[in-house]
Amino acid sequence: MQARVVHKPARNAVFEWIKGASTSKKRRSQGPVSGRVTSRTPPTDDQWKAAKAAFKDKLIKQRQAQAWESFVQDLRARAQIFVRPELVGAQGTTM
Repeated sequence: MQARVVHKPARNAVFEWIKGASTSKKRRSQGPVSGRVTSRTPPTDDQWKAAKAAFKDKLIKQRQAQAWESFVQDLRARAQIFVRPELVGAQGTTM
């Protein structure tokens, strides 16, 4: 999974060029929207410092989830199932 950062001013600018479009979820078009980025404004140092901890936390959580998924997939690949007939009841009998 890849993280995507969209700053509100950039997101709002995209909808400004669409006549009558709104950033409100209620009024947003349900169909595909195409557009062109005409400019980009990087965050200021203060904005970046304010958001840095959240980005790091999100990245760490993503990496932990990937490591866990890899661990579980490896366990599944190496799993072996043994059936011991003496412990399994005969067909048609109930306990």
